[in-house]
Amino acid sequence: MSAPVPDPRERPLLTVAEVAALMPVGVGEKAVRAAITAGQLPSTRVGRYVLVPTAALRRQLQLEDDPDSSEAGLAGPAVADTDPSASAQSPGGLRAC
Repeated sequence: MSAPVPDPRERPLLTVAEVAALMPVGVGEKAVRAAITAGQLPSTRVGRYVLVPTAALRRQLQLEDDPDSSEAGLAGPAVADTDPSASAQSPGGLRAC
């Protein structure tokens, strides 16, 4: 790879050209677009731009073991459900209101 994949908290989305620039020599925009079309790499469309989530790219490249890039940091800390009525459920599995 020619450059490190950015932290998803700093750069949540990358363009196809940016993804291609992060790949090894020989992997260009055409190969990145083919991976997106084949469903191997998730993407989202904003106007005329096709954007790739940085966290998904890191997972695809097996860089998810880096604790600074985990998506858990994006969601914030886990909060326990402190609502006392939360444990009261109906027979269908839905919480009573």
